[in-house]
Amino acid sequence: IWESAGGSSGVMSSICDGLYVGLHDQLSNQLVATVALQSLKKTSNGGDTLIHLDKIFGDMINQKKKVIPAEMQKLAQRIKHIFIMIDEITGDDGGVAFLEGITRFVRRFQLLQHGFNTKIIVADASIVDNRVIHQHLSESSYEPDKIYFCEADKEVIPPLTQHELEYDHKKALVINANAYPSR
Repeated sequence: IWESAGGSSGVMSSICDGLYVGLHDQLSNQLVATVALQSLKKTSNGGDTLIHLDKIFGDMINQKKKVIPAEMQKLAQRIKHIFIMIDEITGDDGGVAFLEGITRFVRRFQLLQHGFNTKIIVADASIVDNRVIHQHLSESSYEPDKIYFCEADKEVIPPLTQHELEYDHKKALVINANAYPSR
């Protein structure tokens, strides 16, 4: 261990650099990356740390910062599945803003096209009702100290349910694995 001069890269920047190298150098046709972040960080220029995600597909954009469809199609032939999972979206005042940033990234790099099987998975034990999910995801700005309340149905909630929902003008699926009260 030694002290380095200057600042060091953050978690998001480092993992995105690594993913870029893995894709660019074709190190593997299957990459798994996990990142544990405390929260979405705002940067001094008014952006946030999700800007580092753009590094991953650095070879797939042209001089005008537009996606090159042929490059994305070529990549999709090697790497078909892209799963992004976000846990504890209600545990931070930037949780929904983080999800919105991931959604913009998926849209910007056209990860729902070109043959990719892209899924954004949101997990949160605090959200167990479709009404609360819709209410929580309807606003993507920072909202500190947000509390959602709705009256629970008198009937017992089944242990496993699924419901369709629309998010970002696309079909989404809510799977509720109810374990309350836990035993």
